[in-house]
Amino acid sequence: MCELFVLSSNKVVGVRFTWRGFLKRGRKHRDGWGVAFYRDGTAIVIKEPLPAPNSNMAKILRDTNYVRSNIVISHVRKGTKGGKTYANTTFWHHKNQGVPSTKN
Repeated sequence: MCELFVLSSNKVVGVRFTWRGFLKRGRKHRDGWGVAFYRDGTAIVIKEPLPAPNSNMAKILRDTNYVRSNIVISHVRKGTKGGKTYANTTFWHHKNQGVPSTKN
């Protein structure tokens, strides 16, 4: 199981205003976190097999407001299958020239 945060906007916005609270959900969903967004037309995917509240990277992204886009997908994971590995951290993968898409 996982919890999602999704943003779709008609202009580029920062998600710090709500992502801060969303990352706290990683206390319950402790098996990983990830975020995917577009920056200058390039898909960026950042993920770790750590609880989001314990992640230095998640804290940096939150505190610097680095995640700014008109499309953002983020998730915290509570594993039901597989181990706590980088490959098993999020439900998306790169496909079609870097555009994030869900696993089938």
